[in-house]
Amino acid sequence: MVMQYFHPLDMVFKALLKFGPTYRLAELLTAVRFVVHGDSMQPSFARDQYILVSRLSYREDGPARGDVVVLRHPHQWRRNYIKRVVGLPGEDIRVEGGRVFANGQLLEEPYLKIEGGSLNPPSADDEASGQLSALSIGGFLDQPDEQVHECFLGEGEYFVMGDNRAHSDDSRSFGPVDRELIVGKAWIRYWPRCDWGVIS
Repeated sequence: MVMQYFHPLDMVFKALLKFGPTYRLAELLTAVRFVVHGDSMQPSFARDQYILVSRLSYREDGPARGDVVVLRHPHQWRRNYIKRVVGLPGEDIRVEGGRVFANGQLLEEPYLKIEGGSLNPPSADDEASGQLSALSIGGFLDQPDEQVHECFLGEGEYFVMGDNRAHSDDSRSFGPVDRELIVGKAWIRYWPRCDWGVIS
């Protein structure tokens, strides 16, 4: 979950948009600031990190697979969530054991990689070879989600998930997210200073 912070100059920034000379300036002036709460996006995002979210990133095209977005909860509009887009409009999505299949194809999710391993739940091959079937992340034991989640995404609908699959309230529980509920794309991580950088 993320909390929004408003700046007193937000209204001035919006007015300046009409006269902004470049798209980059417009993007800068329409960024919204959020702070990350919770652990659903670990290890990609940590609790109490501050981020800028671009409200213009999807002005023409919708989110791409792998994009990190801030969205309004479909059933509680006052709550903002930070999640990753894993399913796109027109796709059949199946989530099994934390692994995502789009139109029957297992997605490669390199952002789930961590030092010394992966957050991807172990496959049947891993278990057969005697490797551990659970991963210890951040001091607690993550168990893969045993339920199977399936849905077809209609026009303008996206399937979003947290990177910390075993500890995330996402489309597996609240369903697809309409594009209109997506606030914008996570753009810059700016606090703590040691974490500063553009979010890829």
